[in-house]
Amino acid sequence: MTLPNLLIAGCQKSGTTWLHHCLSKSQYVYGSDVKELNFFNRPNYSDHVTEYEKNFQSEKSFKYYMESTPHYFRLPRKGVNIPKNIKSLLGEPKIIVLFRDPTDRYESAYIHHMMAGRFEYKTSINEVTDAHHMLALGRYAEIVKFWAGYFPNIRYFLYDDLGSKKLLIKNVMSYLDLHNDLEGERLNFFVNAKKKKIVSKRKGEGWGEIPRLTAEARKKLNEYYFSDVQELSSLIDRDLSHWLK
Repeated sequence: MTLPNLLIAGCQKSGTTWLHHCLSKSQYVYGSDVKELNFFNRPNYSDHVTEYEKNFQSEKSFKYYMESTPHYFRLPRKGVNIPKNIKSLLGEPKIIVLFRDPTDRYESAYIHHMMAGRFEYKTSINEVTDAHHMLALGRYAEIVKFWAGYFPNIRYFLYDDLGSKKLLIKNVMSYLDLHNDLEGERLNFFVNAKKKKIVSKRKGEGWGEIPRLTAEARKKLNEYYFSDVQELSSLIDRDLSHWLK
C-alpha cells in the first residue's frame, strides 16, 4: 500500500498550490494530480483508504508521496480531529504549513467566497465576519499548539518567503533531506492568479477590479489578530512584527 509521507497541511490562501506544483516537479516527489483531496477531514475517512491510495500509484518509485489540503490545518470541528486522523493512518509523515499575514489571508478568503457567489461582489470589503470560519482560520497560534500535541516536528514557512522562491525551496528541500533539483526556470511559474480568475468570473461577467479591505476593516482585523500573531511569532521563532504594522 502506497500512502503519502509528505503533507502540505495549510494554510488556506497562503501559497500551498504553488508549493505543491513546485515540489511535484522534483524527481524525488510524487504529488497527487488532484491537489486538495480533503481526505482526513471526512468523518468516515477510514472507510475510503483504498480509494485514497489510488492517488499515489506510480510506475516509478519516489522518496516522497505528497498531497496538499490547506483545509487540514484547523482545530477539531463537528467531531473531526484531523491531526489524530493523520497520525492514525500515516504515523509520522513530514508536514509543511505555510502561514500568511492573517489580515491579508482574510481579504483573500473573502474574495474567494465572493467569486464562489457566497458574498455579493463589491469593490470595498468593510465586513469583519467569521462566516465560513474566515476569522478562526487565521488564529494560527491556537492551531499550532493543538497540532503540536500530535506532530511536534511540523516545519512552518511563511507566504512572505515566496518573495525569494529560490531560498524557500532550498529550505523546504533541506527539511526533506533532499538534493535540491528545483532551481532556475523550474521556479518561475504562477498559479491561482486572481486577475485571470476575475475575468472569467461566474457566467463570464468580469468584476472590473479586485476588491480590497477598507482601512477600517484592516485596522479591526489587525487588532483582532494582534495577540495571536505575537504568540505565533514565539511558537515558530519567526519575526512577524511586519504583520502587526
